[in-house]
Amino acid sequence: FWRELEMQVAKAQEFQVDQEHILSDDFELLKTRLARYKRQSTRGVFDEDHRVMDIQAGFIYCYRAAVMLRNFASLNYTCIRKLLLSYNEINEAKIHPEAILPLTYFKLSMKPTEIMTEMVDLYASEFEHGDRDDAVAVLQTKMTPTGLDSYTSFWLGVKTTVAVFL
Repeated sequence: FWRELEMQVAKAQEFQVDQEHILSDDFELLKTRLARYKRQSTRGVFDEDHRVMDIQAGFIYCYRAAVMLRNFASLNYTCIRKLLLSYNEINEAKIHPEAILPLTYFKLSMKPTEIMTEMVDLYASEFEHGDRDDAVAVLQTKMTPTGLDSYTSFWLGVKTTVAVFL
């Protein structure tokens, strides 16, 4: 039981580390795209073209990935802790869960939270005139399969329909 549990924890930790690296790389790429767009922008402000919408969609995607990764770590920690506490109860043991398995990674990994904070700050300063509350609201929107929020999808559909009929 213990060997299998240790193997599963190691797999989950390895997966989490890999996903954190991917998330970090994706966010760095997104920041690079944003900086490149700002340099190339003719008016110095963001006009509503597809590149800005792609960058905004990228922020939403990265933010959601960070939230899911943070939840993954939290749920793994809770699950393993409850599993070990149940083992103690069934076997009348007095083993503290952290004494058996190295749960510190699940418990202490702050990388997703740090990325989320930086992402909100950057999104607020670039797209929401510094308003963090609006930035969080946008980043937490549910996206449609096209990668756009429902409001944007609706108006894009209206504009397309009008263009087709004209």
